Amino acid sequence: MKKKNLWSAVLAMGLAATLSVGFVGCSDDDEPTPEIVENPLDKEVYHITGKVTDGSVALEGVEVSTSGKSAKTAADGTYQLAMDKIGTYVVTFAKEGYVTVSADAVILSSTPKHSAVALSQILTSLAASVPVSAEKEVVVYDERTHVAELHIPVGAVPEDTEITMTEYVKGVKVKGDHASLSTINCTPDGLEFGKDVEVMIKNTTSNAISFADVKHFVEEGNAWKELGTADFDADRNVYACTLDGFSNHSFGTVYSESVASSSTEDLSTVTIDNLGKMAAAEQEVTGKQKIGWEIQGDLKQLLGSAFSALSSSDIESLASQLNTAITSTKGSAAGVEEIPFSLGTAKVDGDQKVTIDMKAKKNLSSFSVNFNYQGRVVPFSVEIVTYAGVNTTITKEGGASHPGHSGGAIQ
Repeated sequence: MKKKNLWSAVLAMGLAATLSVGFVGCSDDDEPTPEIVENPLDKEVYHITGKVTDGSVALEGVEVSTSGKSAKTAADGTYQLAMDKIGTYVVTFAKEGYVTVSADAVILSSTPKHSAVALSQILTSLAASVPVSAEKEVVVYDERTHVAELHIPVGAVPEDTEITMTEYVKGVKVKGDHASLSTINCTPDGLEFGKDVEVMIKNTTSNAISFADVKHFVEEGNAWKELGTADFDADRNVYACTLDGFSNHSFGTVYSESVASSSTEDLSTVTIDNLGKMAAAEQEVTGKQKIGWEIQGDLKQLLGSAFSALSSSDIESLASQLNTAITSTKGSAAGVEEIPFSLGTAKVDGDQKVTIDMKAKKNLSSFSVNFNYQGRVVPFSVEIVTYAGVNTTITKEGGASHPGHSGGAIQ
């Protein structure tokens, strides 16, 4: 009896082992395996994007460059640079026949991968040259704008010289030291004067109101260095100072701008659904981006309420001059628009779904300057909405056969 029971136990154990091997072998041999690929969207990449214009017209063929990366603007004036780390980048905008401008783009440490910071720029074509004699006083200005004037006295130049003075829009700087009323590019660069040359910046209103704290800056490297004040001359209704040589000069008022709130707006979502398919897939990821800025409210009405004694023509001129000053801190004129935005090719594993969600970064800020008005300094502020770039969020979801079955965000 004992012998029979022993044989029964041995047979049972053998059968169990055979069945176990059989089931494991069936599972490993027959279950499909998803193809796993390297997705470019997993890499650490950030984008600098924007639009370059000549006035309000898109400017094609501008070379936009920084830190060894470069791109040419397309027919619609847009460009996109891909950077591999966070930080502050000095971006140069250059095109033959135009004033070259540099601006700062800041990618913060909190920026998600494959997001973008917006940086747009107005470029200005070089003004026509003017012959200046060593023996004759001459006034030089940019005929297209005629805000700034150079009053060159007899003996300021050692010999007859061709001079250009171009008023242009300076680039955005991390340390916003001034809102420019006029920024000028003067050639030949480095020309030194035998006598001081007076610069006059027109106050486009009557002398009933003027900007306070107007200063004179010269561009050195990638920064603006303060040289002194550009004092307001009420009798001539100009801001005046002197130059002893040529370079890029800027004349503007001290300002402050603080962000009151930040938010996002939905732009576009791209979904690559490869669930249930074992072969990998790839797809171009394109979307859109909002760029630009705009003042909240009617600027003329706001100025009229703050400075009620001014004439309607003064309010009109003051609004235009304040717009110019704000534009110099943004690099582009007021207005909001959409431009293309591309993340390139995404590669998705077999049995996986990837979702790319793009949202516009929107900042509401308070922009403040001081005016001289009725014998006292009067502060004035406006609210500005600025579209600062794109926040990108990438999420992955794995199917039952995918190693990353649980899914989740990769940002």
